[in-house]
Amino acid sequence: LLTQLLSKYFFDTSRVTNPHERGYGSTVPRYLTRECKIVREINEDYRSHALSSPSRRANKSFDFVEKRYEIRAFQQHWTNSDAIVLKAPFFGYSLDDWLTEVKVLELRTCICLVYRHLPDVIMEWRKAPYTQNMLKHGELNILREAIHLQIERARTANIDIREFTYKQVIQLNHPNVDST
Repeated sequence: LLTQLLSKYFFDTSRVTNPHERGYGSTVPRYLTRECKIVREINEDYRSHALSSPSRRANKSFDFVEKRYEIRAFQQHWTNSDAIVLKAPFFGYSLDDWLTEVKVLELRTCICLVYRHLPDVIMEWRKAPYTQNMLKHGELNILREAIHLQIERARTANIDIREFTYKQVIQLNHPNVDST
């Protein structure tokens, strides 16, 4: 919902790079925004890299140098746009390197975080076979640790971070709807 709202006002790269996809590789109509295919593929590589060894888990920077070149090339491609929105499920693993490249290119960035109650997230993850399997193997906890670590690094680097509750996002999109 937040990405949909931001996409109304900024350029959403997924519309160009992945026009026929409706979210997470699905054609289910409930997905109103799409992840950019290139961004998702980069982040999937970070996820695999992070999960391949316990020593690469959330307590360390993933330091995935070869992927940084892809990140920089992607960002450079869009530097002539005034403002863009990027969304992908696994930024929790790769955010540090995305922000490193943002700094190299001297771009201004803002991270938007949407918070939901953990039981609600678990309930959603149980519904889809893809996330169901991740939940069974403990990846939700690994991803949460990685996100917290990388957000703390972003705060330390004075990156602009905006935080919303899921209820606030619903009210931004649908002011007359009671989300309780």
